[in-house]
Amino acid sequence: MDANVTNGYPETSEHHWQTFQTTFENTYTNLGEKVFAEHSIQNLQMDKGDIDMYIATFMKLLGQAGYQPSNQGALTLFKRGLPAPLNVRIINNTTLIPSTLEGWKNTAREQQLRYLQTQEFLGKHLNQA
Repeated sequence: MDANVTNGYPETSEHHWQTFQTTFENTYTNLGEKVFAEHSIQNLQMDKGDIDMYIATFMKLLGQAGYQPSNQGALTLFKRGLPAPLNVRIINNTTLIPSTLEGWKNTAREQQLRYLQTQEFLGKHLNQA
């Protein structure tokens, strides 16, 4: 901050506050948020078949926990939170099993949509029988 005064910024300048705020944010991280995100992502499970909510929550927590989407650990965490039948459908019903988080997310969405449409179709036809 002394350098700012030396460089011509008056002591009441907004520049001082901005410099302090940037320095503080770069120096100190919210460790509580990171620990909470780490715990939350480890325990995250897809709920009520809502793949889009699961993916959105997962990606938010992934960033807060400090993971990179390209890390193999991120893919492992993602698969762990999906219901086992969905993981099995992805493995059994794709020509190439996805090897990236992005690929697994896209395939999970596709397989979940197929499942929901199948359930809708079966439900309509079971009621007619």
